[in-house]
Amino acid sequence: MSDKQILSEPIYAWKVWRVITAIENERWVYGKYTLISPLYMYVGWPYRVAMAADRLCWFNSDSKIIEVPHEAPYFFCECGIHAFKSEEDAIKYMQRERKFPVQWQVTFSHIKGSAQEKPRECFAIGKVSLWGDVIEHEQGYRAQYAYPYDIEIIGGTKEMADSLREQYQVDVRSGQE
Repeated sequence: MSDKQILSEPIYAWKVWRVITAIENERWVYGKYTLISPLYMYVGWPYRVAMAADRLCWFNSDSKIIEVPHEAPYFFCECGIHAFKSEEDAIKYMQRERKFPVQWQVTFSHIKGSAQEKPRECFAIGKVSLWGDVIEHEQGYRAQYAYPYDIEIIGGTKEMADSLREQYQVDVRSGQE
């Protein structure tokens, strides 16, 4: 599957997320949690609907502007929803990303809330369903659509797991259950 293919059945792959206190109407919602991209921390995963990479992409892998915008995923770009073929590769990626905590004052400076209570954060790893246009590469896939299949939170609480389970309607495990 080296070229882009349109799939009617999902591919199951491995994904890493950050889990943070949910944000609604530019306010922290304590006790409710959401999944965000570990790299692009402003990209939240929606509840109960597919994550879509359907916006037009203007950049290629060298961050040079492409004259004609393209839909994600595009073979000659790095756009799309990334996922790993193996759990081991996802774990290695998560271990690298854990070295870079969220810079709350910078990334989320526009969010209002209690200054006394810092938003909570942990990582999650799990299977994700990928479908639509999917491009396979050596370590994984880039897809048009994705949704969590199951989630394990790392370093989080039972409250976080319960919230994610309720919001995403998927199996969620934590080490504290």
